[in-house]
Amino acid sequence: MRVLLAGDTHGDSRQATGLISVALAEGCEGIVVLGDWGFTWPTEYPRLLKWLHNQLQDVGLWMKFVDGNHENYTLLRDLGAFEGGVAVVRDREVPLADTVSYLPRGYTWEWDGIRFMSLGGAFSVDVDHRTSEWVHQRFGSSKYSGHLAAPGKNPARCRECDEEIRPHRRKPSWWPEELITDEDVEAASAVGPVDVMLTHDSPETTELRNELHNMRDAWNLGYKIDAVSAGNRRRLERVVEAVQPKFLFHGHYHMWIQGEYGETHVQGINRDGTGHASYSVFDTDHYRELIAARSAPSDEPQAGRLES
Repeated sequence: MRVLLAGDTHGDSRQATGLISVALAEGCEGIVVLGDWGFTWPTEYPRLLKWLHNQLQDVGLWMKFVDGNHENYTLLRDLGAFEGGVAVVRDREVPLADTVSYLPRGYTWEWDGIRFMSLGGAFSVDVDHRTSEWVHQRFGSSKYSGHLAAPGKNPARCRECDEEIRPHRRKPSWWPEELITDEDVEAASAVGPVDVMLTHDSPETTELRNELHNMRDAWNLGYKIDAVSAGNRRRLERVVEAVQPKFLFHGHYHMWIQGEYGETHVQGINRDGTGHASYSVFDTDHYRELIAARSAPSDEPQAGRLES
């Protein structure tokens, strides 16, 4: 079995068309997007999803995605995948169309004897420029609040500070569900060993940390080295340490990057518009051999998390 793993697509129809062409050329059965899928963005839904479904159906492919930090969580909430800011579906895919489905946090499945786990979620570093679903009535802020509406209260009140809130007039572009939660960590850590993790965020490999700090030093750009991003990575790392995958594939960082985290080989895939760097073919026959090789005893030390 061959599957095309793709980095962030951001609802880009040209990227989707290109990935479909590559998947057909490579003999893949379908495509998995590693977060920031974006084809149900509030300003484009449901038109773009219908277009994507038709493209996939015409050629007999499917597409699955893990959730990123730029995802329509209002829709995922309406589909029952999230409730009260927490993921509540972990044992099945969530269909959006006949050809499209969401891979929930902590969900596991097998392809040709290889056990996979999906675990989406990451932090939006541009959150100050995005719009939440709710506005604090007293402050009238158009920026994100970081809070959810408390259920069952009329008028609606903030779950965190109990201030009165109202729906934002603009369509939302940020949701607090984007972050991996402690509940996600607990549930995903309890599933037992897996061979491959498909995620949006990445554990903090030495290579990733060096790359992020090089960007900061070269361009004075604190890109994803903030405390919230680091905290999300650490929650992902707790799951990696618990389930011990041999391979982890992720998006989010908009770069093609490889590294090691403990005994896990970590592969970051680039975003839409970056050509060959925006996808990787996963061949189960090939990776079964690689997984077996990495499972063999070794006396060589493995790289792990670089502590501050």
